[in-house]
Formats: sequence, structure tokens, C-alpha cells
Amino acid sequence: MYNLDVPAQIIDGRTLVPVRAISEAFGADVKWEEETKTVYINN
Repeated sequence: MYNLDVPAQIIDGRTLVPVRAISEAFGADVKWEEETKTVYINN
């Protein structure tokens, strides 16, 4: 079980969840670069 930092949302019939939650659930490393507002996901 994984606890989300923010709740999932349904928008226009699609379920949106935080990218960090999905990535880390699959064992990926997630980094946020504030300067460029970029998410890096490495497995």
C-alpha cells in the first residue's frame, strides 16, 4: 500500500495521481529541479 501526499483527482473522466507516487511504486528514483521546473525519473 502506498500513501499519496495529495489525493488522486478525477478530471474529465481520467484519474490523475502524483507522478512521484507511480514512479516510486515501480522502483524509480524521482528528482525535482526547481530552477527549470523539471521532473527527472530514473529506474
